[in-house]
Amino acid sequence: MLAEIGQYTLAFSMMISLVLSLIPLYGYFTNNQSMMQTARPLAYMQLIFLLTSFLILVTCLLYTSDA
Repeated sequence: MLAEIGQYTLAFSMMISLVLSLIPLYGYFTNNQSMMQTARPLAYMQLIFLLTSFLILVTCLLYTSDA
């Protein structure tokens, strides 16, 4: 079950990166400050989910390895 949670957080991080690349860029072209200001919180959220996914998947690797 832990590996699936790691995969889901990795997929959610990928979706956040897609939103991070679209919303601030659209805000730049339409000169919308509130849309451009979403970049920093989205980047932090992506960092949290990516780090969580990495730690979960490394933990699964260490528990299931034979060495």
